[in-house]
This record gives sequence, structure tokens and C-alpha cells, in this order.
Amino acid sequence: MMSAWNLAADCCRGWAITCNSDGRVTYFLAFNSNQSFQIPPAIGKLDYLQSFTFLGFPHLTGTIPRNIVRLRYLETISINECNLNGSIPTFLGEMKSLKRIYLDSNNLSGPIPRAFGHLPNLTELNLSVNKLTGGIHRNFVLQVYSVHFYFVTFQMK
Repeated sequence: MMSAWNLAADCCRGWAITCNSDGRVTYFLAFNSNQSFQIPPAIGKLDYLQSFTFLGFPHLTGTIPRNIVRLRYLETISINECNLNGSIPTFLGEMKSLKRIYLDSNNLSGPIPRAFGHLPNLTELNLSVNKLTGGIHRNFVLQVYSVHFYFVTFQMK
């Protein structure tokens, strides 16, 4: 499915995609697939993208493509219930337009990047149900005091 994604085709048809009046992709949503795939690097070529969501992909492999840092209009990154591994990419802290980061219900590990404290527009951060370690750096809390945090994880035994 994802490997066959062709930006040259009319991508405003099919999937859960919204385009602006110029035919530029602004919102992208993919959900609930048991296929094994990676987030396509081509997503970083969608210059007008404001939001992308991958929800319920238990066989997701790889990482978030670094080239998304060039998406200057991107406000929302949502990758939930996708079995995403590794650490949270620090380059997300370079994306000044980000307002919402939802990376909950994955297998992310390590600390919350300090660079998140340099996101001036961040209002929501959901990193719950992961394997994160460490705390929230003091500077991060002081710089983004208005952010809604979602970290609490409850495990039933």
C-alpha cells in the first residue's frame, strides 16, 4: 500500500486526504492496516501538509523520515498505536510550526527530547503508553508552561 504511493498521481483521490483549492495535500490520514510498511519519505515532499496521522499500524517499521522538517506548515504529527520503535526524534524540535504531537501507544524509549522546549507553538503533547525514561527537563517545563501533557500510563495486573 504505502510502497506504491506515487506523488505524481492524483493523490487527492482515495485515502483520507484533504487538498486545498490548488490541489495541494494539506491533511493526510491512514488507519488500521495489518500490512508491514514504513512511513514513506515522500511525505516530506508534501510542502503544504498541515497534519498527518497514522493510526493503528501494528507492523510499522523504520522511523519518522527526517525530511519532514522541511514541512513549514505542519502543525500536527499523529502516529498512534503503530508499534513505532526507538527514541523520539530530536529533529521534531526544529519544527517551529508544530502545535500538536501525538506519539502515544507505541514502543518509543529514551528521554523526551529537550528540543521540544524550543517549540513556540506546541499546545498538546501525548507520549503516553510508551517506554520512556527520565523526567521532563526543567527548561522544557518553563518554556512551554501552557502545553497539555498526557503521560500517565495505567497497567492492569
